Amino acid sequence: MDADTRAMPPPPVPPRPPRLPPARTATAPVPRGLPSTASSTTTEGDDASGSAGVDGVESEEEDDDGSCPSHESFVDLKDSVRECLEKEPSERNAEDLAVLLDFMQHMSSFASLPMSIKRQLCLKMVFAVVNDAGTVVMHHNEKLDAWSVIVNGLVEVVKPNGERVEYKLGDSFGAEPNPAVQYHVGEMRTIVDDCEFVLVEHKDFCSIMSTIGEHIEKDRDGLTGEIVSETERRTVGSQVGLVLIKGKPDKLIQHLVDDRDSNVDPHYVDDFLLTYRVFIHNPTIIFEKLMMWFADGALRDK
Repeated sequence: MDADTRAMPPPPVPPRPPRLPPARTATAPVPRGLPSTASSTTTEGDDASGSAGVDGVESEEEDDDGSCPSHESFVDLKDSVRECLEKEPSERNAEDLAVLLDFMQHMSSFASLPMSIKRQLCLKMVFAVVNDAGTVVMHHNEKLDAWSVIVNGLVEVVKPNGERVEYKLGDSFGAEPNPAVQYHVGEMRTIVDDCEFVLVEHKDFCSIMSTIGEHIEKDRDGLTGEIVSETERRTVGSQVGLVLIKGKPDKLIQHLVDDRDSNVDPHYVDDFLLTYRVFIHNPTIIFEKLMMWFADGALRDK
């Protein structure tokens, strides 16, 4: 057999990427009783269903330059987040808070919350890890003592009627934001190794969530009473202003020429133009509105 027809050896198997080391398990115990609240699939303010938010919406398309973080940079990010989470809440500084906010704010459980509420939750959250798959996290009828969000892994709840509910990265479960004593329904088990959670004690969660009304203003249609937009009162340095966080498409377009505090919300136009395809299927209406406003001398400079 000549060299050209000789069977070649199989190519070498590429090395597996490094696996993230499991976090320390002594940081915080998993509180007994974290029930299904379906907060990962439904959001507050269902009366405004059909509205869209610009704040926090991500484009479904990748950047044209392909600037996706490498595996190594992802490991670095996870390590930096874990370092912040493993600290006691009282030991976290402003830099730690910024890291946690950047990591948590895009998760489904946090996405619809005002920034001030996200900040308070990040100040109070503690870290918990369950190393082994198949571990029972809680039993049926156990008292709930925290609200929790999965930051790594997968868990399953088997209810008494046999129904199974899975919770993945970003999903939340646990105590509702009211002071009544609450109990878990069903048995929760981890499905994979190294499940990681952030937890906020029930009393702290109730206290934080009770202040949402102080930060959110809702604008209703004068005829139907339907909520057409929601704005959040934010503080940036010494500046306090309103930021549009949710609205009907017409309201979001109108806000392009509304008077805005550029110190508090400097990127609204940029965010709108980057994300409008998520909630406006026909972009022609945007350009028609812009052309109409451009014809008005009072609005042209905006």
